[in-house]
Amino acid sequence: MFRCAPETFRNSHHQLLNLIVDSVGMRPVTITLSIRAEASLSQLRRVSHEKHTLSLLRALDRACHLLSENPFVGQAVPRRLFPERLREQYDITTLYRLELPGFWRLLYTIRTRSEEITCTVLIIDLLNHKEYDKLFGYKKC
Repeated sequence: MFRCAPETFRNSHHQLLNLIVDSVGMRPVTITLSIRAEASLSQLRRVSHEKHTLSLLRALDRACHLLSENPFVGQAVPRRLFPERLREQYDITTLYRLELPGFWRLLYTIRTRSEEITCTVLIIDLLNHKEYDKLFGYKKC
């Protein structure tokens, strides 16, 4: 088993991420919403008069801005944890999670093609904590 000091791992991990960001960083980022994410967003906009919802909508705006600057801002979800439904429906090879206020989660994937000039961030879903746990098969203890 290969072992290294935590500092070495962190440095090599950051170097690798910086390499990936540099290769994508030259491309403009396009953010698109899936039908499911659009439905969640429109449902939130219908009740936008609530204080919590306003906070969440502002956080979504900030999240889109962050994603347009750096698509790797979220936490990568390990492949073994990918929900089968998302894997089949969106043909994903990467999945990222971005935490939002009120225990909401934003799930997205990054798509780049060598022939395209842009990098596409596909926002797959916007979930509250209960829906997120159900999607990933987590159970209450």
